[in-house]
Amino acid sequence: MIVLATLLGCVSGMATALLLEQINSAMHGNAAIERSAAVGLAALGLFSVGGHALAGIVNSFTGQRVVAALRKDVSLRILHTPVASIERMKSHRLQAILNEDINTISTFTSEFAGHAAAFAVTAGCAIYLLKLSPVLFMFSAAAIGVVLTYVTAKIWI
Repeated sequence: MIVLATLLGCVSGMATALLLEQINSAMHGNAAIERSAAVGLAALGLFSVGGHALAGIVNSFTGQRVVAALRKDVSLRILHTPVASIERMKSHRLQAILNEDINTISTFTSEFAGHAAAFAVTAGCAIYLLKLSPVLFMFSAAAIGVVLTYVTAKIWI
């Protein structure tokens, strides 16, 4: 199900990039927008928004099921652990496992499809920029590479 939500998000993101391309073509065209182009724009818009919404719903549903299964599994392991081991572990560590660690996994599962969709939009727009102007694409890629190198060097050093 997470794969389905991620794929829906990616397809939605690519539809957004195609929508941008269609809008740009319509704005810079000399003739009036044809009926088929308008229908195509509306279909891409609906597919983009609907795909993103459906990906969010499927991802939320699946994420909650994963979190519930993790909580159940951790609780069963705690119940099957000898009392002496639990007393040595301290209650704050058990609470951290049950609350913080599982919430971290929950956050990841709930946000992954959205990040995949954002990546798909970015990749689609980069491909469209490459199609429009390869030179500008190369300058942009070089600038992004320099900025990322600088930021990661500052973070890690």
